[in-house]
Amino acid sequence: MKLLQKIFAILLAICTLTGCTAQSAPQDEISFSTENMELVTKGDNDWWTIQEQMCRAVILLGNDWQFTADKVDFSGPSSGLGFGDMILQSHRVQYDKSMAQYIDGEYRMYLDDVKEQSLKYFPFTEQALEEHYTSQPVYDKATDSVPAPDGYGNLCEINIVDIYNSENKYIVQYLLIMPEGSYSEGRALLEKNSKGDFIFMAGQRDEEIKKAVVQPTAIKEITDWPAAAQALSEHLVNRSLWLYEAPKEQASRIEAWRCVLSLFAFDRGQKLENPAHPYVDFVKQNGNLHQVSLVDAQKMVKHIFGTDGWFLNSDYDPVTGMYTVPDVGMGNSVYVAESTVFTDTANPERYIVKVTARSLYEDPTPDYYTLVFDKITENGESFLRFVSIE
Repeated sequence: MKLLQKIFAILLAICTLTGCTAQSAPQDEISFSTENMELVTKGDNDWWTIQEQMCRAVILLGNDWQFTADKVDFSGPSSGLGFGDMILQSHRVQYDKSMAQYIDGEYRMYLDDVKEQSLKYFPFTEQALEEHYTSQPVYDKATDSVPAPDGYGNLCEINIVDIYNSENKYIVQYLLIMPEGSYSEGRALLEKNSKGDFIFMAGQRDEEIKKAVVQPTAIKEITDWPAAAQALSEHLVNRSLWLYEAPKEQASRIEAWRCVLSLFAFDRGQKLENPAHPYVDFVKQNGNLHQVSLVDAQKMVKHIFGTDGWFLNSDYDPVTGMYTVPDVGMGNSVYVAESTVFTDTANPERYIVKVTARSLYEDPTPDYYTLVFDKITENGESFLRFVSIE
């Protein structure tokens, strides 16, 4: 049994890795036309329910697919992991717990739970689900259970563009966003049943992969390296790094995201903080919003943190290739009150910034941090790279 479960797990992993690759499947008389349908607005509860469901089902959306009531067919989009993982995630969201349990020392799901959750998302009959799962080699009759997916993540994310409705039928038009920021267009057909559940009926995704073409901004030449080190220290302490984790030598992907999205504070027009910031030209003002392109964000994250190919979907528009943030605060509830820069006597291209940070609230006790940056030259560009903070 354990050997079969390991083989099953390997197949699930393969399904994960192919989850963002379009594969053709027959679409028997399924239409994704929105003619004579009404546009669902974001003020409608159905929009948010569908968005939550589509985000959980994102691994299904990398293919063309179609479900029928009397046949549980996992040869296409929902093969193994995509189907089971969505059910498991839905249970965690709804009940704040996993329905997977340790059964005879194994991480498994009772078949009754699998069927109950399946019927909330797919048009299969209970009999079809029973016949499918009990015929699998990984099904255990003694415990009436199957292996539970565990530890797998989605490779892609989605942005819903529009949702259309006619009676109980919904057409969802979306963008499937790849891990590197490219995207393709897709459509899904959902039906709302008598219980108010949105049932996945069919889906279709374009094979064409698109990516926004945005010219990179020329990096500003640094002429005053100590001033640049001070500006970066202000940025990281005030708005980016989670200081309760200091000392540290590297930023997380989320801290890098905070660094990118708080770059608006250094916009020349705002004059909020130190104008010597090396990447001040990367932020563009668009009305009341500020934008940073993905190519510029990736360069900044590469320079400062040494991270290649950085990407997060949050606040990202794949069509324009831009991150957009409102003119609002993003910070650590502290600000740099004073900073002094020293050069390492043993390494003249290492800058040490001693920082005194004070609370934005009533705490009168200052915090003290030491940030270290190295002057790096790569591909004809010279910049400062974050080394550590204590």
